Amino acid sequence: MARLLPIDHSEIARVCERFGVATLRITGSDLLDDEASPTSSITFLVEFAPEAQRDFASFFALGDELQRTVGRPVELFDRRALRSPSAAPSLTGTEIVYPV
Repeated sequence: MARLLPIDHSEIARVCERFGVATLRITGSDLLDDEASPTSSITFLVEFAPEAQRDFASFFALGDELQRTVGRPVELFDRRALRSPSAAPSLTGTEIVYPV
């Protein structure tokens, strides 16, 4: 039986609010914890609120905070920055982790 990846939603919410995140999704393949090793990365798709600070430093700081929160390496994609659908993980099978 598949185990869901344990996520501290209250801590994720705190991080998202701090960085002006409107929506944070995790990919479907990363939702299951049954075959993942502790070093497996987790892929997040982020959409920022219009008033959020959007610079490289903030983006990478968000990734660092998410990595600290989930305890695994994080791959972070900004949905608005992606030009080609093939350049990003599919939204099919994603789950919104913020807001919940």
